[in-house]
Amino acid sequence: MLSPNGDNGSFKIHQDMWLHRYLLQNEELNITLNSARNYWLQVVNGKLNLHEHELGKADGVALNDEILLKIKCEKKSRIFAI
Repeated sequence: MLSPNGDNGSFKIHQDMWLHRYLLQNEELNITLNSARNYWLQVVNGKLNLHEHELGKADGVALNDEILLKIKCEKKSRIFAI
């Protein structure tokens, strides 16, 4: 959705950050991360499992020193990753 260089049709912003939106339903998503960066994952609605921890509507989690996110979703969910 947002990026410092307008990648893949995103809106260009003058910050060193990316905002991604994911709409998931009955699927598994693996996201590769840069372990030198910090991330925030926000559940807008739905339910999912992140590394075997259940997250629901309005839950958020700070991530650092991670190289891979493993997200499993059985219910329709919308999440933001920053």
